[in-house]
Amino acid sequence: MTSFHLITDDEFARFSAVLRENGWREQDFELQEEELDQAEAEVENCTGQVGIRNLLTQAVEVYRLGPGWE
Repeated sequence: MTSFHLITDDEFARFSAVLRENGWREQDFELQEEELDQAEAEVENCTGQVGIRNLLTQAVEVYRLGPGWE
């Protein structure tokens, strides 16, 4: 499994469970986490975004990460 900085093990487990519930496999998706530079973003907490790509359809969605985002 890929090591993430902002995505917790619990969050990844929930993501995997939702995939299975909807008939998908983890191997069907690629996750790419990007941690935002705190100085540039002018925030004190770790924030970032995750891009999720469906390898079968090539559909991509980007979500915010960090406190206050779920």
